[in-house]
Amino acid sequence: MTVATVLMTALLFLAVWWTGIEHRVLALSIGGVVCVSAAVAAATSQDLKSGFLVGATPKRQQIGLVFGAVTSALLVGGMIHFLNGAKTTIVTRVFLAIALEILGLPSLPIAVGAYLPISTSATMFMGGVLRWLIDRELSPEEREGPEADSGPGVLFSSGLIAGGAIMGVILAALAAKPFDGAFNMEEAMGALGANSPFAMAAYLVMIAVPLFLVARRKRA
Repeated sequence: MTVATVLMTALLFLAVWWTGIEHRVLALSIGGVVCVSAAVAAATSQDLKSGFLVGATPKRQQIGLVFGAVTSALLVGGMIHFLNGAKTTIVTRVFLAIALEILGLPSLPIAVGAYLPISTSATMFMGGVLRWLIDRELSPEEREGPEADSGPGVLFSSGLIAGGAIMGVILAALAAKPFDGAFNMEEAMGALGANSPFAMAAYLVMIAVPLFLVARRKRA
């Protein structure tokens, strides 16, 4: 939404010959407003959904939102500055999206697949396959009713997403500083540290056990 807003704003400015430096700043400012608005709207909807699942009250959710907003304002700027020194590059894909749309291809899924690593894309695909297999065994009411959006699996999946995001920041911090070389699993575990089948088996066990416990939990 932000990229589309900046693109359309720039095109409108170009049409009326607003091409000065101040107009570029204005276009980016408009995109920033849209970006913050979309982010706040999405975060609010996710907070309300999560709060409903765990039985939170509106008062306590508002208190949590205040802490979350203040913490984010204090930490995000420093985090971006920190990650900026982690030898990362940002590639603009605006023109790539236009080419994909001209070809009749959905630009958003392709863009997501372009910047996400195969490890993330593969797990997302397998999650979709599992959901499809499970939905085939459910009744239409369970598959499309409120139960489908408020079951324990939804909250469990949200926790996995949040955990993955936190771990991504931790790994980026280790890569930004020369700390990633201090952790050598191959030295600590021998041949198992670099054994892909062992890593896959360990991952399946660690994901299957909590998933099994959550799936069997009875809801009040």
